[in-house]
Amino acid sequence: MLIIDANAILRYVLYDNEVMAKEVNELILSKKITVRYEVMAEVVYELEKVYSMSRNEIADGIKVFLNLTNIETESRH
Repeated sequence: MLIIDANAILRYVLYDNEVMAKEVNELILSKKITVRYEVMAEVVYELEKVYSMSRNEIADGIKVFLNLTNIETESRH
């Protein structure tokens, strides 16, 4: 199991840095990933305040990420 930070999730969701996004994707495909609530809150904050994304855009990106088979949140333990 691997715990990832907000930066990794942002790179995956935004795909704004191809090299980093690919690295995160490879991690997700090869390991079980745990995401903490605090990290998800930081991701939502960054997407809204820094990247000016709408709530619908944020929700869509987060849903795609959290529905990946190797992703677990604290509540799924």
